Amino acid sequence: MSLDHDQVRRLARLARIAIRPEETQAVLEQLNRVLGLIDQMRDSLRQVNTLAIEPMAHPLDAQQRLRADAVTESSPGGMRVLLVDDDDSLRRALVRTMRVAGFDVAGYACVEALLAAGVPERDACLVLDVNLPGISGIAFKRTLVEAGRDLPTVFITALEPEDVSGPLAAFAPVAVLFKPFKNEDLLAALGRAGARIEATRNSGAMP
Repeated sequence: MSLDHDQVRRLARLARIAIRPEETQAVLEQLNRVLGLIDQMRDSLRQVNTLAIEPMAHPLDAQQRLRADAVTESSPGGMRVLLVDDDDSLRRALVRTMRVAGFDVAGYACVEALLAAGVPERDACLVLDVNLPGISGIAFKRTLVEAGRDLPTVFITALEPEDVSGPLAAFAPVAVLFKPFKNEDLLAALGRAGARIEATRNSGAMP
């Protein structure tokens, strides 16, 4: 977009600005520079709007997909992970972490919700908070053992080790993780749970 001398004079009249004939060329050059800047800004805004409509992939997305594919291939037998924790933010974060790592995960706020959904008899691992509203993690685990459905279990807890280590040891858990714990420790424990499920399947015994 650019202006000529006649357009500059008309604009000057509309704006009630007196421009002498010898100044017309200088004003014309200045206005055209301004219009050029406006065109550049319009193009930049158009590019920004395009990015807003078509969001770019996060640079970590590809790495996460590759990591998930790699872990899925090495995860034994398509193990399903059942997470029970009443801390909503922590539960969502752990579910996200495990899914990115390639695990099939379902999260529940309480044991009662898990029971309503149904507890599989095999090929599943529990990630179970010890201190839960309603049925506690320990009580639920004891019930499963007594019913002959002793699924591999990773206990997670904010309690002190001396308060729970003894009672939990009786269940031979895959791991006991004390909050706050590292995601890597949880994923490593799930790997051991999967190996335990695979060994049980190969032996022909129920888990």
